[in-house]
Amino acid sequence: MVENATVNNLSLFYLAIAFIIQFIVPIALAIYLYRKKKITKKPFIVGLISFIITHIVVEIVLIHALQSTSWYQNFARSSVFLASFFFVSVVGFLEEIARVKGFILFLKKQWDWKDGIAFGLGFGGMESIFAGLSSANKILATLAINYKAFSKFKVAVPVQKMLITTAPSIFLAAGLESLFVLSIQIGLTLLALYGIRNDKHRYSIYAVIIHILINLPLSSLNKLIGVWGTEALLALIALIAVVLSYKAKEWYSSSINVFR
Repeated sequence: MVENATVNNLSLFYLAIAFIIQFIVPIALAIYLYRKKKITKKPFIVGLISFIITHIVVEIVLIHALQSTSWYQNFARSSVFLASFFFVSVVGFLEEIARVKGFILFLKKQWDWKDGIAFGLGFGGMESIFAGLSSANKILATLAINYKAFSKFKVAVPVQKMLITTAPSIFLAAGLESLFVLSIQIGLTLLALYGIRNDKHRYSIYAVIIHILINLPLSSLNKLIGVWGTEALLALIALIAVVLSYKAKEWYSSSINVFR
């Protein structure tokens, strides 16, 4: 019976590691870059707020409103691929609009490489922190289930079942994935900002296409190569993003900001 079962202690351990990666690492990285690399606060804060706004729109409009409509439910049942493509594409466009508008409306004088890094860190860091809050909630639920701690913390049966039946390694994979996604978000931000600097907004389209190519096949990849195979592929993409983000410093130095 699920009611009497407990969560694997290894799951609790991996959840704690995931929380550190998702919640602590972005904050520590922001503090390090602020102190050592002299990134400024404003692009970071604008990036953070831009993600929050995007997240709210996605949650309210796409997940709750759109997916509750009968036509979309029928559409999703009739063509899972097209429904997934539609959803991933809209999220990609919303994120790109948030990036572009954030820089154009609120950061007119701050379009340098380090500003792109700061914005991307705020944008991707907030996404990671939200995932960390989810991990923290799972940790509390696990403590409530296993040790009768937090007696007032009520754990829903579906959540309890999920925590008990999910392989512990999946929680660790989720934590690592947040780190990979953070690296990719910084890379996509620098790509979009490069286009803004040079008045070539096709780079924003490139960013949306990359977003789609990364996110659309994830569920299929999990079935084909497993969770860790998928995470290894994401790690490779994240590594490429990190290398290109570092190299972008040279490209920014040699390019001209047409609006200055």
